[in-house]
Amino acid sequence: MVRTKKKKIQVEPLGRRVVVLRKESLEVTESGIIIPDAAQEVESEATVVSVGEDCKWLQVGDVILLPYACGTAINVRGQDAVVALEEDIQVRIREA
Repeated sequence: MVRTKKKKIQVEPLGRRVVVLRKESLEVTESGIIIPDAAQEVESEATVVSVGEDCKWLQVGDVILLPYACGTAINVRGQDAVVALEEDIQVRIREA
């Protein structure tokens, strides 16, 4: 049997685009109440995982607030992400 190595796929956005991963939404409250999918809010907090070559303000690892309807949802090998334009992201969160 011949084993082949799985190629690691890296998503590289073009121009001033960034790829971000949204923070997971809460499915169960602290008291144990299950929240149905329709009632869950989409978290606006996300982490930048890849940046295009023309990005000026963001870098990998930045935590940002991503507007709900911003960007294009993608799925790469089971990982959900969003591709957005850098200028659509209005806030970067930094620890004080």
